[in-house]
Amino acid sequence: MMDYLTLPELRAKVWPDLESIKMHSIFGIENVLRVIESWPIGKLHNTALLNRRIPGRCIERLLEVHSGSLREVDLSHIQEAPRKWIHRFLELCPSLERVKCQAINMQPLVEEDRPPWVCDRLQEWAIYIDMDPRSFIPPGTLGNPSERQEKWCRRVFERLGRLRQLRVLDLRMRAVRNRDGIWSFEPKESQQLHLSLQMGLGELGRLHKLKEVYFQGRQTLMRRNDVQWMVEHWVNLEKIQGNGFSTRREAFAGKKHVWDWEYCRMFGEHHVKAGSESPGYPSNYLNPQQIERLTVTSDESF
Repeated sequence: MMDYLTLPELRAKVWPDLESIKMHSIFGIENVLRVIESWPIGKLHNTALLNRRIPGRCIERLLEVHSGSLREVDLSHIQEAPRKWIHRFLELCPSLERVKCQAINMQPLVEEDRPPWVCDRLQEWAIYIDMDPRSFIPPGTLGNPSERQEKWCRRVFERLGRLRQLRVLDLRMRAVRNRDGIWSFEPKESQQLHLSLQMGLGELGRLHKLKEVYFQGRQTLMRRNDVQWMVEHWVNLEKIQGNGFSTRREAFAGKKHVWDWEYCRMFGEHHVKAGSESPGYPSNYLNPQQIERLTVTSDESF
């Protein structure tokens, strides 16, 4: 009769040097907890929780046991838990280099009494930051919305600006598979973090190692002086990609989510690939200086 080994036994007897694991709750919540608790402290470096319904107690236990060794954490398949727990990874995991989840709320980022982040080695941030204050402040107490929004954006940028090793700043919302197997996401274009000096972008001036920037939505308030600031301060920037710039130039092409060609040209002059990523548009990057032939098939946009 064949003897079957449990996953913890396999790790200990067959794969003693295993450092990475992806876990589904279909595997059983108790088994997930057993794996987390049996893994030797200091040995687990990379993990991904791939079921949208994995409970918070699994994430809490993961932090309790392995916060000191975790380097890569992927919670992008879980809808609710990351909004609460991802901040704890940033506050408790000093070795963290890459973090990914669908979205987090800005509240823990703007609270003055919140513990500082310890993830000074972080190189890749792939999290959409929801700047909607209604999730934690009653609408009647918001005061001056624009003034509050600017203050909150600046505080978030202050947090991000301390991540001096950052190479990739990805502010797009991750898609999540629902019960029917359909991938979807619900971007809140009016509530994203604005890449604008007016809103505090200057706090990222020391991210000299930054190579790639991705953003969500088209209402980014980005202007020529913001683009100029980026190419002057992010000297290693190679790529910037999003769903278009401000609404003021959408009429140029008669479409939504189209980048301003002037800004693409400015980035291109500094050898930075720039372009849009939207449904119905090619995923490659557009540099106007490389256009050799242009054919207009309709006059509807002019």
